[in-house]
Amino acid sequence: MKKIALVVQRFGEEIIGGSEDYALKIAILLSKSYKIDILTTTAKDHLTWNNSYQEGEKQFSKNIIIKRFKVDFQRNKSGHYESDYFGLLCHTLYDGNAASLYCSSEELKENLNNRARNLPLGFAEEFIKYQGPYSADLLKYIREYDHNYEIVIFMTYLYATTYYGINCIKDKKKIILIPTYHDELPAYLPAYYRYVNIKHLCSTQPEKEFAEKRLFKEKLNCSVIGYGMKDKNADINNELPITQDRYILYAGRLEESKGVDKLYKMYEQYYQHSNQDIKLFTIGDGKLKNDKHEGILYKGFVSEEEKLLLMKNAIALVHPSPYESLGLVVLEAFMMKTPAIVNSECEVLKSHIDISNAGFYYSNQKEFESSINHLASDKKEYLEKSENARTYFLDNFNEKSYELKLHKEINKICQRKNPDSNELRGRAFDGNATLE
Repeated sequence: MKKIALVVQRFGEEIIGGSEDYALKIAILLSKSYKIDILTTTAKDHLTWNNSYQEGEKQFSKNIIIKRFKVDFQRNKSGHYESDYFGLLCHTLYDGNAASLYCSSEELKENLNNRARNLPLGFAEEFIKYQGPYSADLLKYIREYDHNYEIVIFMTYLYATTYYGINCIKDKKKIILIPTYHDELPAYLPAYYRYVNIKHLCSTQPEKEFAEKRLFKEKLNCSVIGYGMKDKNADINNELPITQDRYILYAGRLEESKGVDKLYKMYEQYYQHSNQDIKLFTIGDGKLKNDKHEGILYKGFVSEEEKLLLMKNAIALVHPSPYESLGLVVLEAFMMKTPAIVNSECEVLKSHIDISNAGFYYSNQKEFESSINHLASDKKEYLEKSENARTYFLDNFNEKSYELKLHKEINKICQRKNPDSNELRGRAFDGNATLE
């Protein structure tokens, strides 16, 4: 059985994160036909990269092995540039502006983007290295053993494990990059231009267009393969204990980078003058989890079943992030027939709403409040958008369809590397295979 390496910055079933969850899904799907080595670090916290897991190998399932390597240095969680080297690099990248101001005006955003494009390559590589997680042992392993792998998949574009790991692969034609590009300032650094000749698998057409039109300004060797999710709608039992409150739901990392601080402010303003007693429930983890606000109830870290049950019973899922390449949590909500309210600054999330007609997007306080009120007060509109959400999920994010697309892309590379192999030429994915 052929071997594939999947390189990701951190990995663990208890880790909440879009690309980390995505890595687990890919590993499980590909392990039906290949042996998978997940090459990652011992980090669990994506802010500090502290070494939390034990180094070495761990059997995850029959065909999946996790190989963890220690992180060389950690980051200061406070983010104060005066006392933290990475903070100083961020201060330089943002030209002395607070990162939270990046999307405050299109003029400032474009000026910073253009400035980032023209920063020295040395600065860009230093930024990527200290953004982390940087592991010399991981890079040494990739350099010495990449010949053992038919294909090496890197996730996601941003981190040191991807940027420096790609440089360790001798045969660049066997690399697949799953970039999860989104419109954030580091994406414009000149170092990432080295990705242009790497095979890309993007999740959405807006992600591909953003990379080609905004980041690199040239065509990429890129396929859009979407995303596949197992339909769990019927598995979630509404008889499980659930609150009597009417609520909107946020699920994910409770951090400023996800727009949660702005969501809190907008919701508080809504709650104070609204005549509807609609709570905001939050689930997940992050430094904003202990912020106290009237009407906001932090539900903590919940099980997968509890999360989906909370989604199923919510008026809407709200996603305030301006930076997303896919928006997995929105798709989960759609799976549960729950409409979404999203930040219009994020083209991918806005595209989901435009195509599905399964919710609303907002750009100001008035639109935010109107979105909640429409779904909370207009039963006919709610039911229509609820049905639209479910239809959009079933038509576009079916797990089996995604699985076939993923294997097709893998087989293309295998056949190109082994043109005379009867085993690989015309190899068909066995859709009836199961994970043991």
